[in-house]
Amino acid sequence: MSTDPNLAAGLEDSLIKELKPKWNGNRFKINEINEMPIYKLTLHDTYFNWSCINFGISYSSYLGTHESQMDIYVGDGAIPLDIAKIDRNANKNGSVRIRPFKGKKLQFWFSENCKPMEVVNILIEAPNKIRIKKVG
Repeated sequence: MSTDPNLAAGLEDSLIKELKPKWNGNRFKINEINEMPIYKLTLHDTYFNWSCINFGISYSSYLGTHESQMDIYVGDGAIPLDIAKIDRNANKNGSVRIRPFKGKKLQFWFSENCKPMEVVNILIEAPNKIRIKKVG
């Protein structure tokens, strides 16, 4: 009998959310609007040169299926900045990587609005919709 990895990851996330163990370091934040998680991304130099985003394994269960479309919004914008493809095969641990179709739009937004090593929030609004916001 095999277990669906998304089911197992979802159970893990639910337990961490409910129990709030100290070893988790309170890294798992919840978006109060829809109770979806908020991923905190530190913008290393790579993000200013490369538009892909890798999500941690515990966040990947909230994201869409392999090769499905991901709409990327920034700030409070009502129109997506870019559209990406979800790649569940890029990382050996099965975590999601999103690859924007148009490449440079996200990279340009980071360059114009953020500094290296700054932390941004990525709100997972739906399995195929994320919103990137500056912290504070």
